Amino acid sequence: MNQQAHLPAALQVCVPSRLLVVSAGHVGNSIFCTPAIRLLRDALPATTIDVVALNAASAEVFQGNDAISSVHIAGSSWRMARLAARYDEVICLHPKSASLLARVAVPVTVIPPFDSHRHHAEQILAFASTLVGRSIDEENRRYHLIPAVSRPLNMRGYPRIGIHLGC
Repeated sequence: MNQQAHLPAALQVCVPSRLLVVSAGHVGNSIFCTPAIRLLRDALPATTIDVVALNAASAEVFQGNDAISSVHIAGSSWRMARLAARYDEVICLHPKSASLLARVAVPVTVIPPFDSHRHHAEQILAFASTLVGRSIDEENRRYHLIPAVSRPLNMRGYPRIGIHLGC
């Protein structure tokens, strides 16, 4: 499918005041969204950008990220519709999250299905850059994670550390 078909007219013509970005249901896929969210922030400095994660673990990826005004959790289409009603535009950065947007009444733009020949993070970033008409440079490819070690994450009081062997 042609990526141009997914461009929202609102981002081409006017800048939304409030933008809701829908992330993914897995922590790794949520991490892949952080460069795209930073690119959106840089391109839309006056826009309030909020993120909705599909569960608490994914929401933690976005905590403390200064590109994001607030982080929400919505794991159902009913909750997503109620949340989205407060925004001018919704952008979905993961194709599997699109099923939760069926009841959303505001304009929604969904990333096309992923191409198995390109890394998901690169496709998400390219999608966001197309939406705002910006080119991608190496700085845009950086992940934006803020470690939250203010509270222990396991029963022994040590912070939990995750390692993805494929990275």
